[in-house]
Amino acid sequence: MDRSDASPMSNQSARRGARRVQRAGWCGSGMRAWLYLVVAVLVGLPGWVRAEGADVLEVRWVIHSLPFVHAEQGRSGSPKGFLDRMLQELLIPNLPGLLHSVDQVPIPRRNQALQSDVRACSPGMIVTDERRAFTRFSVPVVRMLPSGAFGTRREFGALGKFISPEGSLDLERVITSGAAHVAVADGRSYGQVVDALLIRLRGRSNLTFISGEGTTEKLARMIRAGHADLVLGLAYEADLVSREAGLEGADLEFWPIAQQESLHQLAIGCHQGAQGAAVILRINALFTNPDLRRQAQSFYDALLRPQDLKRLRALMPPEPASGPGRQRP
Repeated sequence: MDRSDASPMSNQSARRGARRVQRAGWCGSGMRAWLYLVVAVLVGLPGWVRAEGADVLEVRWVIHSLPFVHAEQGRSGSPKGFLDRMLQELLIPNLPGLLHSVDQVPIPRRNQALQSDVRACSPGMIVTDERRAFTRFSVPVVRMLPSGAFGTRREFGALGKFISPEGSLDLERVITSGAAHVAVADGRSYGQVVDALLIRLRGRSNLTFISGEGTTEKLARMIRAGHADLVLGLAYEADLVSREAGLEGADLEFWPIAQQESLHQLAIGCHQGAQGAAVILRINALFTNPDLRRQAQSFYDALLRPQDLKRLRALMPPEPASGPGRQRP
């Protein structure tokens, strides 16, 4: 049919059809581009990159260099630290579609990154109120034994009056009485209660804060050199502290600190912005899977001495049941 023979009504229908086609095209590639732009603005442009022609979120994993937490890879190429394993065996494989990078940094720089870099996430942090001020946390992913004080067996006699029948140490009385010189790692969390105590007592002559790389080894060597009577740490570090302090395992004592929570909650933390919220949402969804929860816990459990593992088992809450009619946490 000649175009001049088309009626005004048919021309009008054709124009309406063309507009529908245009709208459909916009709702395809155009709408996707618009959505990408909106999400990029919401999550913060520094975290939005192009990789192989696709728009993806970049997650910068900042991991602190504490023994058994992060360690250099061995000859086999497999990571040694339990947070290395959390990252390489669990998180990265189960978070497809993200561009992952890993930076080893001291604890103060990790904390700074979580405050200033929208891409930053940490694969494991003890949850405290102070950290909630600058970190968006996932659900708890690992339960850990609470912090304590390492010292030599000969210290038991001098500190006996500060140790309860259950074996916990009244750290506040030890420091305020001047009964022992205590050394701790600056910027590291020892749990909500102990962190608050250390902040309050900071400045006392018998309380020393050290920083930099290798803080656990430095603390242990302070025992060996007689520069500290007690150093704070976590149960899984017992073998390292014993070795660096030049002690046989039987000569090293570990006293949990009194008046703190029975277990530390370890969670994954990200920047508080919208990108961090999106990543944490995906991580929380992962940990509705009880198999992944058990896998994460096993990375930590593998580091404990038999007596400490037994103590952890006694303190652990039962695994929530799952099944018809029961919602997983």
